[in-house]
Amino acid sequence: MLKYQKYQNKNEESKAYGKWYARLDGKKVKIDNLGLFYPSIHTTGADSPEKFTIAKNLKALRMRVLGTGNFSSSEIRKKARFTQDNDYEAPETKQETEIQNP
Repeated sequence: MLKYQKYQNKNEESKAYGKWYARLDGKKVKIDNLGLFYPSIHTTGADSPEKFTIAKNLKALRMRVLGTGNFSSSEIRKKARFTQDNDYEAPETKQETEIQNP
């Protein structure tokens, strides 16, 4: 379960001044020599905390990673090799692409 907190934009120079948004309670997972993984969200503003709901204001949920140790974006770009997989078959039904909760 991802927990979030509502907050108000208090930057008077912002077009979104006074609007309400959400941010996640940051839980991060570190895998040594690989990265620091954490979820993030992007929400649209609401006029009041009562009008803000995740169902209405959530625009994106992302899993982010910060490279650690020798595993960095620049190292990956230097060493990565790509090849096309010609055997790929697209899923035939929507159900096959859905993630099932255990």
